[in-house]
Amino acid sequence: GTYTINRVQFNNPSSLQLRSADGHSAVLTSVAMIGAPDGSLKAVFNRYGDQIFLHEIRTAGGEYQLTRSRSEKKLAEMLKGETLSASGSK
Repeated sequence: GTYTINRVQFNNPSSLQLRSADGHSAVLTSVAMIGAPDGSLKAVFNRYGDQIFLHEIRTAGGEYQLTRSRSEKKLAEMLKGETLSASGSK
């Protein structure tokens, strides 16, 4: 799908908002800035079996990594994970 990513508060890089093209949104509060911006736009996912979890977001504003949920941690212990990525446009 198509999503936009924005900071919830300009001065707080640890809270991001994802909004889908159809208007649904989610606020992510457990993100850590892990790198400086490099101009690339990318979403990185971890896949365990048929379950996919958003893991990292790379934007023009920086690279952000999400904290793994309990569900993801449990699946990671049971199954070998696979990393997937999707690029976007500015």
